Amino acid sequence: MKPNQAQAHERMRTSELLSRRRRVSLAACVLLLLLAVIWMGSALARLRQAMSAVQADLDTLETLTAGGLHPVDPQEALALLRTTHRDLETLHAAGRPFLWMAPYLGWLPGYGPDIQAAPALLEIALGVASAGEKMAGSLSFLLNEADVQEPPGRAVTSLHEAKPQITSALLDIQDAQTARERLKGHELSPRVQRWLDRLDRYLPLLEWGARAALVIPELLGVDEARTYLVLVQNEDELRATGGFISGVIRLTVEGGRVLELEFEDSYAVDDLRQPYPDPPDPLREVMLSGLWLFRDSNWSPDFPTSAQAAIALYALGRDVRADGVVALDQHALVLLIEVLGPLEVEGQPEPITAQNVIQAMRQAWSPAGEIDTEWWQHRKDFMAAVLAAVSRRWSDKMDPDTLRLLGRAALQSLEQKHLLIYLEDADAAALASDLGWDGALRPSAGDYLMVVDANVGFNKANAVIKESIAYTVHLDEMDAPRVTLVVQHRHTIEKRRAPCLHEPRYNLTYEQMMDRCYWDYLRVYAPLEARLIDATAHAISGQELLSGRPSPAQVMVGPPEAGHNVFATLLLVGQAETLETRFEYTLAESILRTRDGDTEYALLVQKQPGTQAIPLRVRILLPPGAQVKDSEPEPALLTSSELAYDLTLEQDRSLRIVLRAPP
Repeated sequence: MKPNQAQAHERMRTSELLSRRRRVSLAACVLLLLLAVIWMGSALARLRQAMSAVQADLDTLETLTAGGLHPVDPQEALALLRTTHRDLETLHAAGRPFLWMAPYLGWLPGYGPDIQAAPALLEIALGVASAGEKMAGSLSFLLNEADVQEPPGRAVTSLHEAKPQITSALLDIQDAQTARERLKGHELSPRVQRWLDRLDRYLPLLEWGARAALVIPELLGVDEARTYLVLVQNEDELRATGGFISGVIRLTVEGGRVLELEFEDSYAVDDLRQPYPDPPDPLREVMLSGLWLFRDSNWSPDFPTSAQAAIALYALGRDVRADGVVALDQHALVLLIEVLGPLEVEGQPEPITAQNVIQAMRQAWSPAGEIDTEWWQHRKDFMAAVLAAVSRRWSDKMDPDTLRLLGRAALQSLEQKHLLIYLEDADAAALASDLGWDGALRPSAGDYLMVVDANVGFNKANAVIKESIAYTVHLDEMDAPRVTLVVQHRHTIEKRRAPCLHEPRYNLTYEQMMDRCYWDYLRVYAPLEARLIDATAHAISGQELLSGRPSPAQVMVGPPEAGHNVFATLLLVGQAETLETRFEYTLAESILRTRDGDTEYALLVQKQPGTQAIPLRVRILLPPGAQVKDSEPEPALLTSSELAYDLTLEQDRSLRIVLRAPP
């Protein structure tokens, strides 16, 4: 064969070989592509099936909770949680091959933002479902009536034994919260956003529930006996944390069982052989108190401070160191009896209900004849009898519905500050603080207000006193913000019946104790940097004070307490009188926050415990030309120069506005 022919033949063989290889490669690629399509189709089918299952679970959950949580069957809810958790794990496994692409698909029309957020959404859902299932399983003894009726010690032991599962649930919740933070600012579809809004309401409750479940066994004495003081406060004689301490209940628990439950008159606690400290200055100067006794321990409006004082003073009188303090007023008792009543109370001709308990208490206090030692020793027997009736009712078989109603009543009392809790246990104290149940003076990065009244008149006049608060914030000069505060006290007795006699005496009826003049030590808590410019000072004559010495018209400033400045004055409101006390003070410019050209003003108003829905009117005077960009809550009045809010202090109130500077 000639050389040229040989070369041509070789080239032909090479070309055929390459062509054969290309065909094989193409076939392999087609086969791989076909396999990939088959796999992806199968994976997408599994993903679609898993998504459909989860969607069905969510639809069922939405239907189940449409009427709120109360009518939900616990066993049905637990089964749904387990199913949802399992379906979410299936969805996560089915979606794992695609999740890495999600952050790059936000540009897709319609579903892009939801797809982009899918990894975080799935992490949130898995965390919440896992935590919910663990929590429901750990608290399963509360889900059926038979378990609820078991001895409380068994429930406490069960809760203590579930600590590992609850701790694991808490970690799941924290992971879900971390994932939720990553979605802040994302624009999601309305349906997904609705679920996230619901999550934002309930996820903190789930966390608080897990933290509470971890500390409750220790608080109920699972390892050792615990003793608590329950301060029974009378808001008819208002004091800083809710009312004068009429009595105290000493409660000792161990293993969830009540070892001791004893009511005692607050006057009987003190052992005057002990070295009691000096009282706060107003008690010494106005009421001529020589010692700081247990019944006056709640002088500070910061309940942890007052509770620590109560523990120390009780230890002096009874040589018992308490592990915590609970304070409640008459309204908390009404809410409790509303659930547990009617109660058969010894010595009462008819059952005690939420509607008649206050009047029955007042009638039981009144002496049948003259005021003597016998009456003094038994004037608070009604409280002990009511406590015994509540204890008997509590010892009866409790069904889950009653427990839930009790929980709701307790929550209302805590939110409205008719019930306060202080615990020595650090974890429990932190939880109570986070929930706002400890009655502490709250820090505030913005503006702050708390008005505190203390009856120093030896009577029950707060029952006939109406109070209102008007708070005007001058932001019209933003470089020098200031406040005008007006506190009004109105004595609702229609005409003057007697001169104002300031003396520690008892009347023949409780109503006569109510109808007397009102001596009030008024304190205003403001931001620490607030500086008093002017205030209304009220002079009181020597004939109207126990000391016989006149009280000059003066307003005291300080000392600061719990990071707040304090303005205080003594005032007297006679029968049928209305008295206004005005404070004007500057605020630091730092209470205003500026960001992206907008200015934010925020106000926290704390309610005094023991009070009932005091009217609060807030006016904010605006800088010329400023525009209101946002307001929470909605104002009752909005003009070009001011905003006004008509609120009631049933609980702490927060207010926030955002102003846009004029162009």
